[in-house]
Amino acid sequence: MEIYLNKKNSLQDKLQSSTSEIEHGVPQGSILGPLLFLLYINDLPSRIKEAKLVLYADDINILVSGKNEEELQTRLSVITKQLERWLLENDLVVNNTKTVAMSFHSSHSKASLKLNIFFSKFQD
Repeated sequence: MEIYLNKKNSLQDKLQSSTSEIEHGVPQGSILGPLLFLLYINDLPSRIKEAKLVLYADDINILVSGKNEEELQTRLSVITKQLERWLLENDLVVNNTKTVAMSFHSSHSKASLKLNIFFSKFQD
């Protein structure tokens, strides 16, 4: 296990056999990768108390509820700052192109919410 964790290499292209050393994280495509990543991010739910987090593989779903758009946006901003702080502390980054906000509401509501997610440290 020590060799696995200390000598991490990753293939850059499956057609070539050259590798490069990985400074943080776990090698992509490794058998232990998904388990090690879940262990790595295991403390994240305890750092974000204003929402429920659902972790699956390398995806994180953050569930937030509120009475109106203003309340939701305020909560989302607080959570985004907490998440950004945790990501920086753990040498992880957000893929902004894969980060979206979705709104779920009852069928009686006609509201179409336009929530925004903004990570100041992870701009493309």
